[in-house]
Amino acid sequence: MPRRRRNADARIRAIACMRIMAGVAALAPHALAASEANDSARSRALQLEVFANGRPRNLVAKFSQRVDGRLISAASELAEIGVRAPGAAAPEDEVALDDIDGLSYDYDEVHQQIRLTLAERAMAERVYKAGVESDKPQEAPLESSFGGLLNYHLRTSVMRDPRGGFDYQGASATFDARAFSDYGALKSGGIVGSTVANRFTQVRLDTNWTYADDKRLLTHVVGDAVASGPAWARSIRLGGVQIQRNFGLRPDLVTAALPSVSGSAAVPSTVDVYVNNNLTLS
Repeated sequence: MPRRRRNADARIRAIACMRIMAGVAALAPHALAASEANDSARSRALQLEVFANGRPRNLVAKFSQRVDGRLISAASELAEIGVRAPGAAAPEDEVALDDIDGLSYDYDEVHQQIRLTLAERAMAERVYKAGVESDKPQEAPLESSFGGLLNYHLRTSVMRDPRGGFDYQGASATFDARAFSDYGALKSGGIVGSTVANRFTQVRLDTNWTYADDKRLLTHVVGDAVASGPAWARSIRLGGVQIQRNFGLRPDLVTAALPSVSGSAAVPSTVDVYVNNNLTLS
């Protein structure tokens, strides 16, 4: 009888132990999650001066130090100090420095500094643009009004006569008249003169009507014009109608290919860009 009682007590204890173990197994994930939450809550916030490859960045970055000693920072914060986050990390994602390939660091707790050693593959790419960009091109409106002008140049020649008095040699006048409106500009010029041999002469210079179309970048000329061509060809003076492309109406348009320079440096460096011996960017 006592033996049966001892066997029953042993079975009861075994069943109780199994129930306790099952309860512990069920609570283990919750305990692990609570432990991780406590570790995260116990992490220290750090504001550290950053050095990269022995050179100061002149920046202070925000880090978090976990209980295991690892340093963690947001991907956007790392990009600001020149560190490339692994993978396709979102700007708000936290990245451990130990998980970045090509990066090693030394945390100086006394001076609150962090010294990074970066390989080229761990450096964030930075693009510097020397030009000024805008979301929408700003086109200055082309203004015009009604009006006219007259340029003139008068010239005469008189010689002193050895017998006394003055001897008249002739006179000439050059005129340049223009009239302009919203429909273009009319230009005409001429020379009027008189000499001793011929009392009166006149020569008509270029006369034409010009209209500039700033939307299509075209210039229309009716009348006297000079044909344009390459540098090795001779210009021809003609009379008639001329339609030509005129990029001078939009000086903001660049019709030549722009130079592009790219490169990389293993350590922080300074690059000075000179254009026609003038420092334009550093």
